[in-house]
Amino acid sequence: MDSIEARVQATKSLSDIRFVRLKEGGQVKIGEYEPPEDFPIPVQEKDLDRSVQEGSLTVDDFLRGIARVLSTLPEHPECEEYRTFYLAGRPGHDRQLAQEGLELEEQKKPTEALERFRLHVGLRPRSAEAHHHVARCHHLLAQAEWPSLIDEARAEHTVLAEHHFLRAIECDGNYAPSHHLVAFYLRRHGKLKQALTMWRKFLELTPSGPLAGEARDCARQIEDPEYLKGVFQVGKDAVVAGQTTEAVRRLKEMVTKVPEWGAAWHWYGLALRRQKKFAEARTAAEKAVRLGPSDPDAVNGLGECHLHDKEWDLAEACFRRALDLRENEPYTMVNLGRVYLGRGDKDRAAFHIRMASKLAPPDDPVIKEALAAVEKK
Repeated sequence: MDSIEARVQATKSLSDIRFVRLKEGGQVKIGEYEPPEDFPIPVQEKDLDRSVQEGSLTVDDFLRGIARVLSTLPEHPECEEYRTFYLAGRPGHDRQLAQEGLELEEQKKPTEALERFRLHVGLRPRSAEAHHHVARCHHLLAQAEWPSLIDEARAEHTVLAEHHFLRAIECDGNYAPSHHLVAFYLRRHGKLKQALTMWRKFLELTPSGPLAGEARDCARQIEDPEYLKGVFQVGKDAVVAGQTTEAVRRLKEMVTKVPEWGAAWHWYGLALRRQKKFAEARTAAEKAVRLGPSDPDAVNGLGECHLHDKEWDLAEACFRRALDLRENEPYTMVNLGRVYLGRGDKDRAAFHIRMASKLAPPDDPVIKEALAAVEKK
């Protein structure tokens, strides 16, 4: 306790005014202090487990408050002072957190493990290993079963996994595990050259072992000249041109060779719907959303599958989620109107379709067909 007492007594606040001092009996007193508006100071009453209305709190409460800030904003420039306080009060706790997180991960408890690893990142924000552990937990949670494929939390875990894998590489350009895993995310987005760079670096760092064999196969696929000629683009163009047989052939090849590419699954599903292979199309659309939960086209595509199957509630949820991801998209609005039309609610259907007509190009055939359907009803 002596080390934290000395630091608390000697340290000044972020605005250069002393804001805490250690009292006798292990109490910390809050002094006069005006925190920055955008920074959650842990010694404020709203951020603590116990009331501090009398102006005092225990050292443990103070450290718990700091832990919350470090877990939430680990790389905020103002956090350096908090890290000093925390490690002075709980020396070696960063190593303990990492060990506890690994044990929880082995027990298949990624949510609990993530709590430990997030604080570990807060204490060691420039540690590649710390970021990698956080990324891996987010990756596991993104792959878990959620009540809905379009659950926002799952989409957030996907984004955070990629972010922390990349941060691990920024912290240590030779940290091999993150190179291998982030390459799958890059390939998923169709960033084939960046993915290839990551796998080549991984193979340079880890030339042997089971993961090296997997990385070598992935890199070899991308190095195939046919990829760089744009097989994916050829497949998309075939869908647009109505050449569904060619589109299905090309896009099936893409999803076979690059199974993490969500956009390829979306277009493959669209091509299958054009061939009226609705069961296969739905499977492809679900795969596209699993891989790209924040892709409005993929979410809209899944909604169209639900629309075909007259699953009105599921279709509406998809179309509304797609509009959250990309506002005022006229064709998604038309689809939402079709949901209401299927339910027999002509007024709401007309509202959405007419709104879409104001946003779409003049005389758009999709809009005209939808307006005609409303009038017919």
